[in-house]
Amino acid sequence: MAYSDILTGLPNRALVSNRLRDAVSDAQCSDSGLAVLMADLDGLKRANDTYGHQAGDSVLKVTAQRFVECVRETDTVARLGGDEFCIVLPGVAGWHIAETVAARLVEAARQPIFINGRDVRIGVSVGIAMFPEHGANREELIAAADAALYEIKRGGKNHYARASVRVSSAEADRDAA
Repeated sequence: MAYSDILTGLPNRALVSNRLRDAVSDAQCSDSGLAVLMADLDGLKRANDTYGHQAGDSVLKVTAQRFVECVRETDTVARLGGDEFCIVLPGVAGWHIAETVAARLVEAARQPIFINGRDVRIGVSVGIAMFPEHGANREELIAAADAALYEIKRGGKNHYARASVRVSSAEADRDAA
């Protein structure tokens, strides 16, 4: 239970941190790529306020399962808390696979969720960072993917974006504090 999110059963922040550290190490040793996606649900607060927290929990559970169905068995989908998820895609050398997964996540979140006789609709915003282009360690990669995520949030939501800059360790440490 120390490594699982109680609500969704997904890996939690501690486990994904370990898996991401290992994926970065593997990518360095094998000279392979790695993608990190940060995803934040759009509209969950509205669903909670309108239908109640039990409905919001149901939305989180369904969405988590849909996200797992969007990735390979070797990938990790983790719930970091609230409505925030991290997806680790080891062995991804180019943008194509990472963007395909991000597009699948956006489409999966767009699908209505039937709860208590009603269709509940949410969305998701996704930021993508690639190793080594956007960071040399897990902190830098998460910070770069987060920066891309928040660009989408500011620009209209319910879509995905590539990170545009590399985030240094000093910047990632400052943002984490």
